[in-house]
Amino acid sequence: MGRKKGIAVLLAEPYKARNGTFHMKAWCPNCVRYHDHGGMDQGHVVAHCLEGAYKATGYYLKIDMDKPENVELLKQYKASKN
Repeated sequence: MGRKKGIAVLLAEPYKARNGTFHMKAWCPNCVRYHDHGGMDQGHVVAHCLEGAYKATGYYLKIDMDKPENVELLKQYKASKN
């Protein structure tokens, strides 16, 4: 997806779990699998990678706001925090 301040930016897919909690999952090209992060706060996160470049630097998560369903989920998440 790109880099920010020299650190990888991964496109995150937001979702609401069956128990009502909000999460984001991002495809990790380093581990070749999805990593799940609780909440929907975009920005720099600690990587779940066990090895490789992201372990040291972490990565940024960014939600695709061109998808209406992502915009709606983000609104629900923000409302749940109030």
